[in-house]
Amino acid sequence: MQRIVHVSINLATVAFSVGILFLGWSGLEHPTLLFAHPLFSDIFSTSFFTLNLATVPLSSVFLMTLGVLGVLSAIYGIGYGEVYRARFEGAWLDVGVFLFIAAMAVVFLAGNAFTFLFGWEMMSFVSYLLVVYESERPEVNMAGVLYLAMTQIGTVFLILAFYLLHQFTGSYDFAVFVHLARTLSPVLQSVIFLFTFVGFALKAGIMPLHIWLPRAHPAAPSHVSALMSGIMLKTALYGLLLVNLYWLSPTVWWGVLFIVLGGSSAVLGAFHATQETDIKRILAYSSIENMGLLFMVVGISIAAFALREWTIAGVALCATIYQAMNHAAFKSLLFHAAGSMIHGTHERSLNFLGGLLRRMPYTSIAMAVGLLSVAAVPPFNGFMSEWLVFLASADLARTNLHNVVGLFAAIALFALLFTGALVALMAARIFGVGFQGEGRSPGARAAHEAPFAMRLSLLMGALYALLLGLFPAFIVNALQLTLPEPLRFSPVHLWYTGNLFAISKLPFILLFLLVGGGFFVFLLLRLFIGKEQRHIAPTWTCGGERMAFMSYSATGFSQPVARTFRSLMIPVARGYMYRPAWDFVLKTAQYFRRIQNGSVRSYLVYLFVTVIVLLIVVR
Repeated sequence: MQRIVHVSINLATVAFSVGILFLGWSGLEHPTLLFAHPLFSDIFSTSFFTLNLATVPLSSVFLMTLGVLGVLSAIYGIGYGEVYRARFEGAWLDVGVFLFIAAMAVVFLAGNAFTFLFGWEMMSFVSYLLVVYESERPEVNMAGVLYLAMTQIGTVFLILAFYLLHQFTGSYDFAVFVHLARTLSPVLQSVIFLFTFVGFALKAGIMPLHIWLPRAHPAAPSHVSALMSGIMLKTALYGLLLVNLYWLSPTVWWGVLFIVLGGSSAVLGAFHATQETDIKRILAYSSIENMGLLFMVVGISIAAFALREWTIAGVALCATIYQAMNHAAFKSLLFHAAGSMIHGTHERSLNFLGGLLRRMPYTSIAMAVGLLSVAAVPPFNGFMSEWLVFLASADLARTNLHNVVGLFAAIALFALLFTGALVALMAARIFGVGFQGEGRSPGARAAHEAPFAMRLSLLMGALYALLLGLFPAFIVNALQLTLPEPLRFSPVHLWYTGNLFAISKLPFILLFLLVGGGFFVFLLLRLFIGKEQRHIAPTWTCGGERMAFMSYSATGFSQPVARTFRSLMIPVARGYMYRPAWDFVLKTAQYFRRIQNGSVRSYLVYLFVTVIVLLIVVR
């Protein structure tokens, strides 16, 4: 009976996600008001409590991505959830995943402030429950509390931003914000920008607001981690794009702020990903790196928009959305593959893995596709969007050599290239240490492949990531519909459509060169060297017995980078931001403990003073 309930809920999640996918597809060309109904009209006279659901081209892209990831995670959950069926709360995990997907859909469909905040809070609360699902582990509870605290701080800033927009536009509807928000004073627009930037950056895990992400994502079940990293982080990106490029009139310094913090997060996140050994923490830091990259290219788009460089702004915005789709695809694939590794070995550390290529072939293929994608190796999907990021950054630097914007665009280029090198190291480290060689633990030596449902989801995810890289022209043309009118560009601005190396042909040409070049090298080797002569001999180990742990470990693999860039390992945010804030809170709490003196008279005085203050504020 438990299995029937478990499978039924996941199949319902698949059907619901398919509906979200088609809803997003239909809204890409035909924006539609789906639902608008006032709530609590008998109690409150305000129009704030109105449930408003609508599709617009920008939200439709994120809805389609959510639909695809929802299908993959639900199918994966059919096999992965078998581990939890013995638990009394096993079915609640499946229900939580369904509600989590529904909450994110509400965020993307929101047509006013109330609906957005309702979906945002529902998404945060449900994801918190999913993070602490394995609450018997102490570190899980701590991760959940930290995640909930950080996300609520971000919500406060979003409420302040929506309050200011309402005060000066007289409405809570997003359609009104589109037409009136740009008429506000530059100072007020900058205040709204800062509030939304902090609120959304907290959810996105941008450094130094990232401390919850490396703890919460590894704590959650793997298919939940895939949804959190793949699409939940994109709700913050969606909100930032909506506010800064569709509602407000951005200025150059907004873009510079995005570039600086985004570039820093990309480099530092990639560096920490090369140092961690827990496979899910590695992927969590990789998500920080990818979100930093997305923030950086948003900054390029904002700076170009402020300078009226419409083509560069359009290319950068298109690259942002494309990269968000690609990151959702390969990061969910990587988390699913990591979950399969943990499922088959009961080990999380790379130092205790190895030899999985022979024992887990399906997981190995999926992990290889995901790592090639995250490393931006053509023709996999990460390459094409990062190529657009490179073009936009290079063009902005070239056209603004005479001012400070060109300097920051050049810094963005450096951050992109340096991050790419670190990510390549991370990918080689995961596959080389985790899948090649010999198993370094009993769990790795006795590894077994994942159940059928998990393998099916892995192969579907790998195919999805590959298709996003093989058909970039189709995707870029579709993404044109999401851009504001002045930012729409012709492909001729990026490539010559009649050229041999047009973007529609480039992935296939690269794939042909890769396969053809490898075959040509193979023929040359066979021609000049002849058939391979194999001589099997024991490995020399100074006269001792050869053991698996003698091979390169994950820690040893990354030691050269750690020693070269040891300054990047200084916990600046924790030491100079969070620790002083935590000490201040503790001291303040100890001071206020004095008011709890046990006297009823004192408590009545406190209550009386509070009522008087509230009456004054309300009046």
